[in-house]
Amino acid sequence: MDKVLIASSSSKGSETFASLILQEFPAEIQRACTEQEALRLLKGETYSIILLHFPLQETPSSELIHRALGTTSGVMLVTKSPADTPQLSAWEKEGVLLFSLSEGKSFFRRSIRLLLSVHRRLQTAPAKEQKLQQKLQDIRLIDRAKCMLIQYSRMTEPEAHRYIEKLAMDRRVTRKDIATEILQGFDLE
Repeated sequence: MDKVLIASSSSKGSETFASLILQEFPAEIQRACTEQEALRLLKGETYSIILLHFPLQETPSSELIHRALGTTSGVMLVTKSPADTPQLSAWEKEGVLLFSLSEGKSFFRRSIRLLLSVHRRLQTAPAKEQKLQQKLQDIRLIDRAKCMLIQYSRMTEPEAHRYIEKLAMDRRVTRKDIATEILQGFDLE
């Protein structure tokens, strides 16, 4: 189930936003009445959407917004009018979705659906990046093994490549495993 953080000093506003969100998708909604409470909640949880109702009792600081942007959450800043402060356009450029109360419920609902899809997309990015990093490490390891074969076994690069691939196929293991064995044989891993 998706989690949503609503940071608002207005209990009526918080209830209204929660109701609108729950009409769009099932969610566990947590509320914060102050910036400090929102910062504390951000430390311990992962949220699909973070909604900041501007102004809180104290105006949200850059720290709160940057902390929210540092997560995979979709971040929405709700204001009374579209141009409350010059800082808003800077936050918008960093990825905060600005929502003015004058824009209406249907725009709010579409915005919430968009933020949820952005969150889901961002969640898959670290796994893909980690997989690519692992592939890159494997390629480096295999290349080091090829270099050892070229240097100490007097093979050419194509011969070293073919040797590693053939051993991997014959033994039904990965090229990484063969490269690790080769480097261990040279005591260089």
